[in-house]
Amino acid sequence: MCADTSPAGKDVLGFEPSRHISGDVIANLARRRMRWHRKYPRIEDAQHKSFTRPFKRFISKGVPHHLRPNVWRLSASRFAQKYNRKHEDVPILNGSALLQQARSNPHALTIDEDTLMQIKMDMPRTFPEHAEFKEGAHIYEELGHVLRVFAHLHPHIGYCQAMNFLAGVLLLTTRDAEATLSLLQCIVLVYMPDRYTSEMKVQDDVKILQRALNTPRYAHVRSALEDAGVDVTFFAVKWLLMLFVDALPSDQLLVLWDLFFLWGRRVLLQAALFLLHEHVEDLRARPDVNHVMDVLKDLGRTRALTPQAFAHGITQHGGGVVPKLV
Repeated sequence: MCADTSPAGKDVLGFEPSRHISGDVIANLARRRMRWHRKYPRIEDAQHKSFTRPFKRFISKGVPHHLRPNVWRLSASRFAQKYNRKHEDVPILNGSALLQQARSNPHALTIDEDTLMQIKMDMPRTFPEHAEFKEGAHIYEELGHVLRVFAHLHPHIGYCQAMNFLAGVLLLTTRDAEATLSLLQCIVLVYMPDRYTSEMKVQDDVKILQRALNTPRYAHVRSALEDAGVDVTFFAVKWLLMLFVDALPSDQLLVLWDLFFLWGRRVLLQAALFLLHEHVEDLRARPDVNHVMDVLKDLGRTRALTPQAFAHGITQHGGGVVPKLV
């Protein structure tokens, strides 16, 4: 986890920082990096056996940003193995050669014309305020290659809105199209199966969230939403399909993804419960749909939390009401 701003005044993903990062937070992040370096000096060589309880605890407290590509890769590989033991094997296909082909001769890829058109429409909508997502920029071009190769490899899915943002965050983090394609496949096929297809099983996750809100612990949240006439689906579907991209500051988003790759999509439901719980007083302030949606768009009360405090808050919610989902 690294919230340090770059020399150009950007956050770790290259966006304008959404808030000031105090010296104490930066010092804490530096200590975390040193602890990771002492404890796991060869993280790039780590295998599945590294997932001991201490290693998981280290991940839960925050991953130094330069280690994220390797930690996410290890977490995803481990999670895919667990998934395949319970379900039909899902192959994560190597797209290295296809990415090269996409760069040199994109017309050689077999992609449905409607899918190709949707990708072309959504690319300019992907982080338009970010310098690296301007047409002609390297990352922007790589985004197109990744999305087109994914559609070629998995024609039964093709492309779904939200996948452009997922691939964008992966590219900004890994700086590597092949790693991005592999992790995007893991998200869509293993972590969130059938959530990006016509089956739209994300509604199953929304139902779990609704059941959690019907328990006594979250009755105050349910009451605030009901008084305003806000259905959970108004915001939860986007939160879940986008993995909270566009809802959280970069440093909080990345620590949420650290937990997501480690534990799976139940973390997304825990995050939703945490955010709703923390903002319930704001939700109650005016029982009005527009007001509630503005609160859930801004998430002002948790925006000031350090990434470590944010991750801790997530882990305190969902116990007993959010099942393990593999």
